[in-house]
Amino acid sequence: MTYTPEQALSFAPSDKAATRARSTAKLAQWQYVRTDGRAAWGMCKQYEVQVDVQGPAFKCSCPSREIPCKHGVALLLMHARGEAQQVDDAARPDWVATWMAKRELRRPVAATHATQADPEAEHKKEEARDKRRQERLQEMVTGAGELRNFLEDMMRQGLAQLEERDATYWQDIAARMVDRKLGAFNRRLRELQLLVGSGPEWHVRVMEAIADLYLTIQALERYEQLPKRWQATVRAAAGITVKKSEVLAQPGITDTWLIVGQLTLVNIDNAEERRTWLQGASTGRYVRLVEYNYMSSGFGPMGAVGDTLQGEVCYYPAAYALRGLLRDGYTIQSAVSGVSPMAAPTFAAALDGFATATAQSPWVGGYPMTIAGVLPTGDTTDYRLIDREGTVVPCVAMVLEDQFWNLMALSGGQPLTVFGVWTIDNELRVLAVLHDEGMQAV
Repeated sequence: MTYTPEQALSFAPSDKAATRARSTAKLAQWQYVRTDGRAAWGMCKQYEVQVDVQGPAFKCSCPSREIPCKHGVALLLMHARGEAQQVDDAARPDWVATWMAKRELRRPVAATHATQADPEAEHKKEEARDKRRQERLQEMVTGAGELRNFLEDMMRQGLAQLEERDATYWQDIAARMVDRKLGAFNRRLRELQLLVGSGPEWHVRVMEAIADLYLTIQALERYEQLPKRWQATVRAAAGITVKKSEVLAQPGITDTWLIVGQLTLVNIDNAEERRTWLQGASTGRYVRLVEYNYMSSGFGPMGAVGDTLQGEVCYYPAAYALRGLLRDGYTIQSAVSGVSPMAAPTFAAALDGFATATAQSPWVGGYPMTIAGVLPTGDTTDYRLIDREGTVVPCVAMVLEDQFWNLMALSGGQPLTVFGVWTIDNELRVLAVLHDEGMQAV
């Protein structure tokens, strides 16, 4: 269910409560604010705040006797303004999932005994959904135009002036993107801000980020003229999330999946994120699984590099599908020696796959690749990989220098089969290596 900001404030128990809620509805006062469309939740100071958007219903751990309190109304207000970070329903922390589950149990069951749906009523609902989608798309296109003007002004003035800009220069345009339902652009602008002055080559990285943003803007402005498979890719790049249930409703691919790589990092929203790459034993297809750890609740069950999973993978819609979900019912088998991934014979062959993927989806992100016959070489400041044709590619300077020396030790001067992710800086970030005992993380 959607609300206007005015409707959200109307749930305040009094005018004074609405004023307090309005002053509390500022992202700077919250550790985070998230929504999966059905529930919204966040942390304001030490208080856990949550809203069942469909009700709406409110719950907060603060000591206020008002129902709803200012935190609850503020959360719904930020949700109505599109300021909450869009996530999958699987990202709900335990305290939200538990409360929502209890509410589901109390929800009237009359609908389950309803007679056959009225076709006319269903048609009207579908028309209403289409109208909301079109209204949101128009809002996003308007926001994309505002960002295009901002970026063009930036280029006319030159990148050198960016180091002199204060925080408000970036905050103003980022806030406008939130108002226009473009939360993904908001995050990318914050990432762009962090690149300014970040090193001797920061101008190059800023130009690449601007070009990527500009491409997304142009695609969004031409959305209606794009083929449907491209529309799904553009929606993802613009930050329109697809519900987990919708992904799992699509037909999947059943295979024995080898865990070839895993990486845990902290993203721009200060959430811990785990990315796991699988490769199908019979199909050779890759899939990237993405999980989030909010409030230190921990990640779900997942094997380690070298383990295999027997089950079905469903891909998110995209021109080049890479991200996916595992359907419930999969089994995990610990690492078995002799199980190896399908590998490209050279970097040229692997990069041909990258070119094909990028041609279909410029926003494919880190591209997974496995290459056989690779020899690691270098020193403490220059990490390189050489394939059997003598092609040399740079290797990302890993977080810990010991990781590269571990790779060198595993090689022992002999070629290896490595798995890694090709980055936007045209470097390979090695995550695992095929050893005598199977795939092993480095």
